[in-house]
Amino acid sequence: MTDKTRKIYVNMTPLEGELQQQIKTAATEYGYTVTFLQENNFRAIDIADCEIFFGLIPPEYLPQLPYLRWFQCSFAGVNRYLAPGLFRPGIQFTNASGAYGISIAEYVICGILMLMRKMPQYLDNQAKKLWQSAGEIRSIYGSKATVVGLGDLGQNIALRLKALGCFVQGVKRSKTDCPDYIDKLFTTEKIDQALTDIDILVLALPETAETINILNPKRIASLSPKTIVVNVGRGSALDESALIQQLKIGKLSGAVLDVTAAEPLPQDSSLWSCPNIIITPHTSGDESLPLNNKLVVDIFLENLANYAQDKPLHHVVDLTRQY
Repeated sequence: MTDKTRKIYVNMTPLEGELQQQIKTAATEYGYTVTFLQENNFRAIDIADCEIFFGLIPPEYLPQLPYLRWFQCSFAGVNRYLAPGLFRPGIQFTNASGAYGISIAEYVICGILMLMRKMPQYLDNQAKKLWQSAGEIRSIYGSKATVVGLGDLGQNIALRLKALGCFVQGVKRSKTDCPDYIDKLFTTEKIDQALTDIDILVLALPETAETINILNPKRIASLSPKTIVVNVGRGSALDESALIQQLKIGKLSGAVLDVTAAEPLPQDSSLWSCPNIIITPHTSGDESLPLNNKLVVDIFLENLANYAQDKPLHHVVDLTRQY
């Protein structure tokens, strides 16, 4: 076990003054000094005396920090930190699960409505100064949706779809009681049943061995032509080649992708030219939204109080389950 240095380093998108002050006040209360790093502009040697790190850190720095006792990541997805040997025994690793559900759920609803109401076509018409109907529209109300992954993201998405009058199915890893915002619950082993005759499919999954390519070519081909596919988890969850093929032959209604297998998405990717697709650069939970930063800081401050009092931390990452 290493000695405690009482040093906290923070590397996040520039925080508002109030959030910085909250961190400084809490650190002082518990006997720590805090340094706010210039975003992504630091070396391992610059933080060699770090006991607590909050934010994002290059994975290769972790084994180089002899005094590190706790790493609070500022994101929910932590697959970049799962390589063997990064964490010595005794280092606590927590994420920001729970901070981005509101933001990402709003993104999902926005993307679905844009496609259902043909907004991409209307934006094209607007650029051409063309006053013309884009054709038949659809509604979330009365639709049937399946949300795969019922962690914080999936729960927030399902809640909002349900509130808009959607019949919501959920798919999760293990069997539990069905929450009131889910009309029908499936375990992952029965995911194929949850993909039958749906209007909306939302993937809200972390990247694990079990989730990679969970939406494989066979499952993509089985989807109804009316289905809109939304992915806000990890790009590895679906087979992009199969998705491209089905979109281009009109066997899917559309897709909303905030994540892709390769990021940034290469300019020569065929996804760019698919019809009825909305692509964003992994920004559904963007830190430019003050709410996201506030919720992440809230998680850190709660954990800092627990850490200082030798109480169990929340949002601990299970390195075996990979989330």
